Amino acid sequence: DEFDEEFFEFGLFRSRMEYRTINRRLQRGREASLREGKFIAGKTCYGYERYKLPKQKGWSLRIIPEQAETVKQIFDWYVYGEVNEDGSTSRLGCYTIAKKLDNLGIPSPSGGKWPSCTVKGIIQNPTYIGKIRWSHRPTVKLMVNGRRVTTRPINGAVSLCDGMHEPILDEEIWLKAQHILN
Repeated sequence: DEFDEEFFEFGLFRSRMEYRTINRRLQRGREASLREGKFIAGKTCYGYERYKLPKQKGWSLRIIPEQAETVKQIFDWYVYGEVNEDGSTSRLGCYTIAKKLDNLGIPSPSGGKWPSCTVKGIIQNPTYIGKIRWSHRPTVKLMVNGRRVTTRPINGAVSLCDGMHEPILDEEIWLKAQHILN
């Protein structure tokens, strides 16, 4: 019995070590793909579709023209504003932009109404200037009051690389939007 228990514990230890080794190799592969500018996330952002790179491993992004125009409009409203009847301009916030998109009948990424947090997420996303980010919202598992809780906090030290995809926006307008957000 004692021998079987030690053998079982050794087997668990060995399988955990093997799991960690495989996980490290996968992470290194993802990091290499990221440095090459390949898209490594599963879900694409609004304005792009994912496509398999021809004759090589990995994925990249292709612009969806109608959605790209919506992305440009969101940034124009947020950074430069809308012209009022008196000729003056006033910048629009995320909530007002979401309502304008709903009123124009433009479907949100999920197909329904536009939440203001989706507009804010678009404004914060560096993919629109040709960058690829990874580990922006990593899954973190914690023990809270004896229960396992899973959260997805925003990572401030996110990995950012130049992507292979075509940008939708000029970097200047994206940086102005980031300045306004901060």
